[in-house]
Amino acid sequence: MSNSKTLAERLASWLVGLYPYAWRERYGNELAALLADCPPSWRDCLDIALGALDAHLIETVAWKPLCLEAMRRKRHPPAGGPFFPLP
Repeated sequence: MSNSKTLAERLASWLVGLYPYAWRERYGNELAALLADCPPSWRDCLDIALGALDAHLIETVAWKPLCLEAMRRKRHPPAGGPFFPLP
């Protein structure tokens, strides 16, 4: 008896592995179980891969500067209040 993984299992493992470590720690088992119950189509694979890219961007590039700027503004709102800055 062979203990090698099926193609669907390898694909599911690869797709889950695309996500950042913190995401996999929190949601990886759920995604793996979902993919085991319902093997993904090529469109699903593309969607999952794009979701992984989005997760990496949010974690590292796109949101951190914006979040830091929002936190800075919250601590030090512009003169006139947050919605009506004075010129």
